[in-house]
Amino acid sequence: MPQPPKKVYKFDIEGKLLAEYNSINEAARDNGITVVNVSSNCNGHTKSSQGFIYSFEPNIKIDMKRKIKHSSNNVECPICNSKLKISKKDGKFHLQKRN
Repeated sequence: MPQPPKKVYKFDIEGKLLAEYNSINEAARDNGITVVNVSSNCNGHTKSSQGFIYSFEPNIKIDMKRKIKHSSNNVECPICNSKLKISKKDGKFHLQKRN
């Protein structure tokens, strides 16, 4: 007897929940990507798929401190490889997408 499909959650690279799907197939179809891409991301084999994070868990935590590659004030996002500018203000780090 086949297992019922698992819910899939779509997040942006900052961990904000964007969508909820009833199955991997639905998530893949609605986002124009393959079932393999969604499944690989949900199972932790890839960090992201087309700039988004897919998970079987409804809540995720992204530890950017451990994942960011530093190069002076510029960093590269490990999830989507975007170039970011990092600055420190009031004792907190702020990330801003570079043009």
